[in-house]
Amino acid sequence: MPKKKSDSKIVEKSDQAKDENSKVEPVNGYLSEERVLTEISDASRELYNQSRFGTLLDNGKVQLSLIEALYLIEKKKLFVHNLKNKLIEAELFIKKAQKLIPNFWIKYCVYRDMRNRGYI
Repeated sequence: MPKKKSDSKIVEKSDQAKDENSKVEPVNGYLSEERVLTEISDASRELYNQSRFGTLLDNGKVQLSLIEALYLIEKKKLFVHNLKNKLIEAELFIKKAQKLIPNFWIKYCVYRDMRNRGYI
């Protein structure tokens, strides 16, 4: 039975998505007050250069807002550590962010929706 054109498009898209996800190297970041600072690495610069996450600092680190950081945590592109180098799980990160930023969860949901639609 011959393949339909729509079937091959679905396969091509899913294969492309797998290739993109396999190339992504998670970045380590550190929670510092109301922001996350990434390590100095090519992967962190790629987050900035290709997807426009955060602000590139003069020292080579990328500064992320807490909203951007949570989005990257959920996408498994970022691991956030405290200043003692202990990994902060997503649930704890959300609790800390909600204490620091009024209406954090609402703002995050809007940001996530916009990013998922392809807006920067």
